[in-house]
Formats: sequence, C-alpha cells, structure tokens
Amino acid sequence: MLSKQELLAYAKKSGIDAVGVAPAERYSDVEPQRNPLSIFPQARSIVLCAREIPRGVFRGTEEGTLWTRAGRLIEAHYMYTLARFLEDEGG
Repeated sequence: MLSKQELLAYAKKSGIDAVGVAPAERYSDVEPQRNPLSIFPQARSIVLCAREIPRGVFRGTEEGTLWTRAGRLIEAHYMYTLARFLEDEGG
C-alpha cells in the first residue's frame, strides 16, 4: 500500500507544487456536479493537487486584456502522470 508520504514525494518530484489527501466522507454533502464521489462512489480518499501560478499569468487582468485561462488549471499531463503512479503502486 502506498503511503501518503510516498505520494507527496512523487507529486513534488513530478512538478505538482501542493498535494493534499482528504477522506472521501468530507465530500458527502457536496453537490453532485462538484463531488468526486459522483464518478467514483467507492473512493476512500480524495487526492487534491495544485500548482503555483506565476504572477505574470494575471498581467492581462491588470491591463484589461485577459483573454485566456492559461495557468489556472493543472495541465493534464501532471494529473495523468500522478494517476498512473497511483495505479502502478496500487494506491
């Protein structure tokens, strides 16, 4: 079984800046469209990830020319890499 520390270390090494693990019960009262248990009801834990957004990404907001969502979402390859690691390690 994969430990939380192993997960955190791998995520950091993979370029994910922050990782949290929450018990699935915390999501029992969350509306279905935002609830990870809606797509995977047997989950016991929820893994949350975040990446730092460089300040320059929001420069368009200051200039009034923000036309993109670049940098607001974690790129799919980070999440894919982490998901593969979890599957390979039996997590």
